[in-house]
Amino acid sequence: SDYHHVHLEVKQQNGVNINPLMMLIPPKDSFEPVIEEIGIVQNKHLIPGNNIRGPHSLYVKAYDLILHDSYRVPPHKISYSLNNNKWVTVWEFITLPFKLNRKSYIDDFFVSPTCQQCDPSYYYINLMFNLESPWKPLDTLSLGRNQIKVRIEDSVGNVDEKLFSWDFKGF
Repeated sequence: SDYHHVHLEVKQQNGVNINPLMMLIPPKDSFEPVIEEIGIVQNKHLIPGNNIRGPHSLYVKAYDLILHDSYRVPPHKISYSLNNNKWVTVWEFITLPFKLNRKSYIDDFFVSPTCQQCDPSYYYINLMFNLESPWKPLDTLSLGRNQIKVRIEDSVGNVDEKLFSWDFKGF
């Protein structure tokens, strides 16, 4: 057969999906998660460069490898610090943030051109995602230069961090 992995869908009694790795002894994971790029999203489209006018969000293109040298998965945890302010956690895979429907918000959390069926998979993740306002634009920026530090972690604590700076030209 052509199958090389299994998808497990583990649910709590209330039906919320949980991370199946929480049921196992933590795997020996020698692969650090990888941030490939950070960039600007406007109207759900990737914007090249680092200059922007108008409402926008940011994305991270990132992945992790678990017990495999090529099968990519989204990072276990994604956090950011905007302009050296407190860290905000966008995602930590303990439960799915989408509650009872694992397909809800999937097109808000992942930014096109995410491709989970590609070989290798690649994931563009909306850094400003939250359930109340999935595409809420950044609204606390200063005109001019801004900076975000993004940190991703795998389930055993391996980390990657990257900085991205961009110029905000106003609304």
